[in-house]
This record gives sequence, structure tokens and C-alpha cells, in this order.
Amino acid sequence: MKIQWDFEKVLLAVMGLLILTGLGFTWFWNSDLKELERRMPAAERQLADIGRWTFEIDELDRVIADEPFAQGTTGFEYLERQMVQSHIGKKFRMDVSNGDTTPVYRDQVYSLRPKENRDAFTRQQIAHFLIFIELNTRRMTVTKLRLDLAAGRGSGPDDWKPIVEVTDRSAVKL
Repeated sequence: MKIQWDFEKVLLAVMGLLILTGLGFTWFWNSDLKELERRMPAAERQLADIGRWTFEIDELDRVIADEPFAQGTTGFEYLERQMVQSHIGKKFRMDVSNGDTTPVYRDQVYSLRPKENRDAFTRQQIAHFLIFIELNTRRMTVTKLRLDLAAGRGSGPDDWKPIVEVTDRSAVKL
């Protein structure tokens, strides 16, 4: 059976082809839409995380804006200044290491130990020094303290060798 092609039959064939093409595109876009809908909860969680991180970074920036670090003071300089101001003296050896790092903040941990074996301090001197560290900044916090009783010549019952860890938290710049 041979089909006689006239204008109406050609037009119907073209319309049928267009309908089939439209159905194919509809099926393709619907499958793509379903995939995007499936991924939507994860994208919403990521967006919420980004909003929370932005808020935390802005809050950290606001908190530390007027602190000595904003004027270019390093952690070492700040700790040495607090040693002098608290009258404990520059009698500590300081080591720095990297602490926690998240998308929002970065920590540096300063370990302070007495330089000399004979260096010992009273609890009042140690407490005064630690208060000076935390009093003048919200960025640095004493995160660990160990007190060993000083056991040397001339050591009294209230002489201690402190080992202190101070954490410096700063915002990660995006």
C-alpha cells in the first residue's frame, strides 16, 4: 500500500512528529525536575549552613573589631604584654600549634611553660596572669591549665609550675 502524500497528510505527519518531540522533551525535563526536587533538601541544608556560617563570621568579626589583634598585634605580642602587665614577667616559653579549623573559624593554640626549672609562681600570681589574658580580649581563652607543685630549693608550700594552653580563635575570611 502506497501512501499518496498530499498537503494534509504531510501536515499531519509534521504535527505528529512535533507532538512526539514535545512529549520527549516533556519526559526529559520532568526526569530532570524530579532529580532537582530530590536534591532540594540537601541544597536547603547547605544554604542554611552558609547563612549560619556567615552570621558566625560576622559575629566573630564584630566581637574582635576593637581588640588589640585588629591593630596588628600577634598572639605572641599579646601574651608577652599580658605577662608584663600582670607583673608575672616574661618567664614563659611559648610554643604555637594549629588547633581546630572549620569553615567558620581557625584556632591557634599557644602552650606556655616556665623557661627555667627554678621559676615557680604562687596561685595568686598565676590567677592574676590568666585573668589578664582573658580580661583584655574575647578572642583568646585559657583552654587548659596544669599546676605542678614546685619541688626545689627555696620552694614554698604555695609555689607552682604552671603549664597553660591558650586558644586564639579567629574568623576565616571567605
